[in-house]
Amino acid sequence: MRELLIGAGHDRTKRVWLQDADKFRNLVTLDINPDAKPSVIFDLELITLPFKANLFDEIHAYEVLEHVGRQGDWRFFLRSLMSLLACSFLMA
Repeated sequence: MRELLIGAGHDRTKRVWLQDADKFRNLVTLDINPDAKPSVIFDLELITLPFKANLFDEIHAYEVLEHVGRQGDWRFFLRSLMSLLACSFLMA
């Protein structure tokens, strides 16, 4: 299982999970701040995420919608995320 945490900052806490999966197992982090030591340094204002389609089993993005290129455009943001998922989509 591969998981993406967008806008991770310094926090690596999994806030939403199903069943017993309350910890990240194979985490890739994305953040604009290099001081947060993310796996990928990326500016969400650029919109197109730097990953191949169907790469992740889970995507977590907490408190990041206001930072996407089309500020507040949640439909565009969710479509971008859905293309990265290798499985079905759950929004909690």
